[in-house]
Amino acid sequence: MYRQVVTTLCLVALVLCSTTSAFTFLAQENGLTEMTIRKYSPSAVDSNPLPGKVVSRIKGASTLNNEGFSWGVTCVAGSTYFALLTNNIEYYMYGIDLTTNQLVINGYSPDSSEMYVQALAYDSTIDALFGIAPNDIVPSWYDVVELDQSKGSIKKKIGSLKLGEYEYTGLYTYDQSTSSMFIVFKQFTNDSSTTQEGMMVINTQSGDVSDAIMFTGYHASDTNLWNIAFDPESKALYGTTSKYIGTERAFVRIDPTSGEITSINNSTEVCSGNGPVIQDGYFISPGHDSVSSSTIYYVNITTGHIDKKYSNSDALSLISFLSVYDDSSDQ
Repeated sequence: MYRQVVTTLCLVALVLCSTTSAFTFLAQENGLTEMTIRKYSPSAVDSNPLPGKVVSRIKGASTLNNEGFSWGVTCVAGSTYFALLTNNIEYYMYGIDLTTNQLVINGYSPDSSEMYVQALAYDSTIDALFGIAPNDIVPSWYDVVELDQSKGSIKKKIGSLKLGEYEYTGLYTYDQSTSSMFIVFKQFTNDSSTTQEGMMVINTQSGDVSDAIMFTGYHASDTNLWNIAFDPESKALYGTTSKYIGTERAFVRIDPTSGEITSINNSTEVCSGNGPVIQDGYFISPGHDSVSSSTIYYVNITTGHIDKKYSNSDALSLISFLSVYDDSSDQ
């Protein structure tokens, strides 16, 4: 079973872009025959960004869906937005130059029948795009790879992610300051119908991969993490958990070193939207549940409460999967 920081049916994958005076969201909105790229420009991070403007349309493209769950493989590298998309049969990488709004990679794949990369992260300190790619020989292993930013192809292998008995959930996030990609895994226990989850940390400069870090603390014996995001200010991970069956949801903090989970809010409404980001103390969730939504929620990471929410008047404009883009150099 997969959940990701990705999209659902008729979803919109967002890219949150910060400037010196405002923020811009680039959104992917699925239609019946094409994907529409939209731009949203609120005056501040927590002001209403809707309804947005059309930037580009990609014919035949749709967001990913794996075994009924949304999957997101997206990243902003410099001024290029990368996304692995599907036509519901095959998988292709697309790249959009955010300074010209032009497609610079128009559907690349070494084998269109496979998701050749399943996570993406950009290390700005060395101007390199990284990902994890399924290993050709061992099903539970992934290669840590560097990608060619002009083509989307794999340039070289730099390490190995050996999950072994664990299953990749599709959730990942990145800490730019330490070049650390956090990959979330799970282990399902049939006799008790519970899941134990944890993470491995990849250093994208060296290719080194940590040992498995099992989650401890709040509900660790039956953890179902719905989303995850790294906060560069507090240097902590945040997300929404529940039990395996979906009950007892909570907004939580996760220690990136020990994996200890601390509940911040488990008594009022929390958000399980796919692909959130954290900006200026807000956990920005695209939707309330793990389905695409026309509403953006702003969760205070200190209290875990929803401070603000904005809904699109067009109920078919559905959003998921946010990324942060610093476009100050474009101004």
